[in-house]
Amino acid sequence: MTDEQIDPEIGFNAWFNDDSYGPYSYRCEWFFGDCEVGDVNTRKDLLYKWIHAAYCAGYEEGAE
Repeated sequence: MTDEQIDPEIGFNAWFNDDSYGPYSYRCEWFFGDCEVGDVNTRKDLLYKWIHAAYCAGYEEGAE
């Protein structure tokens, strides 16, 4: 396995576990909370937004 194959995972983990949601909250905590939303349609919309945000973050990281 090359370093290039590992870098995307490291970048994703850095983004996913980032504390940009405030000094006492991590992005991953918000994600896992959204996974537990009871209403199926709301949860589906939230998870689509998470997928889009993860894609955009990866795209921006790759453009640097």
